[in-house]
Amino acid sequence: MGSTVMMDTKILRLAAGTVRSSILNYVIIKTGIDFTSPVHVYAQLNYRCNSKCKMCNEWRVKDPELPAAIWNKALMELKSLSTSIKMSFAGGEIFVKNDLFEILEFCHNQDIIFVIAHVPTFAGEMAY
Repeated sequence: MGSTVMMDTKILRLAAGTVRSSILNYVIIKTGIDFTSPVHVYAQLNYRCNSKCKMCNEWRVKDPELPAAIWNKALMELKSLSTSIKMSFAGGEIFVKNDLFEILEFCHNQDIIFVIAHVPTFAGEMAY
């Protein structure tokens, strides 16, 4: 019984989201005014990883990482688009990013909600 109620709630939320999107799309088409804004943003901060798993190629990417100052500027621009954004930060292994905590502190100070996606294998040594 409880799982049926939970499934019904999920279906109702999905339906409400679909109706909302349809209404907003109609308004955008008819008026040219876009009331939508980013709500949840996913950002990959780096590719470096100390695990070097065989099934993963992320750690092989040699692209330079953007510094915290650029990420913080982008976060301010995103925040100006919406009163409430949520960030999901990921990477190769995000904790090998030297200025990670500068970005996280910036989010905290700007009331930007964030989560960090990582596999907890980082043992304290940075892999360069």
